Amino acid sequence: MDIYKEISVKLNHNPILKSKVYFGMFIGLDENEEIFYETATQWCGLQIIEGKEIELRKPRPIVTKAYKEFFKSNVSIINSQEDFSLYLLIGGHAAIVSGLYFDIFGESSAGLPVTPFRHSWGGFTVVEAPKDAIKRKPSPKLRMQVLNRDHRRCKICGRSPEENIDIELHVHHIKPWSMGGLTVKNNLITLCKVCHDGLDPHFDQTLYDLTKTKLKTKEKVKKYRHHIASELKDSYGIR
Repeated sequence: MDIYKEISVKLNHNPILKSKVYFGMFIGLDENEEIFYETATQWCGLQIIEGKEIELRKPRPIVTKAYKEFFKSNVSIINSQEDFSLYLLIGGHAAIVSGLYFDIFGESSAGLPVTPFRHSWGGFTVVEAPKDAIKRKPSPKLRMQVLNRDHRRCKICGRSPEENIDIELHVHHIKPWSMGGLTVKNNLITLCKVCHDGLDPHFDQTLYDLTKTKLKTKEKVKKYRHHIASELKDSYGIR
């Protein structure tokens, strides 16, 4: 049994503490080699920043046994700082006791500014600095993040300046800024000038699907563990 399996089995068999509230979370590595974490949240208020509504959300308590059953028991039960330290080595789904969650992520998580995106068949949320999100023009750093995520290719026709010297790439708001769309990574997509100019309608919700990662959950966890192993080997010589 490898070390990741041993840690996973240990955390999976931790007791679910009675009368304690747990939050669900997930840690993985996306197709752009970026570590990310997700947590289930619920609405807890609104704030208005320069005329745009920004949701306030807080972690949503889970029914821990049902959470484990839903993910076929592949869930780490986090009751202590030691458990959390081990969990950071393996990633994946976890149920973390609420008091420890706030100790680690801060009490501000109880009122986290969240930019909500919705379309007809689903939705997702992105945590961003609200003042940056309401600016029309993306920062140079954000623009490069979007271009790199999209492999510097038009997400509609697939052409790239590396192969076609006449191609001019644009970073496009999927939901237009004029319609309340925000300047955040998940509302931006790389298009060539020809495809950008030809968008009809200009707000095409199907473009959201072109920005999503194609990795399955198991692949995200596998990539995360490989990343952590590489970091430990490079930094401490641990294999």
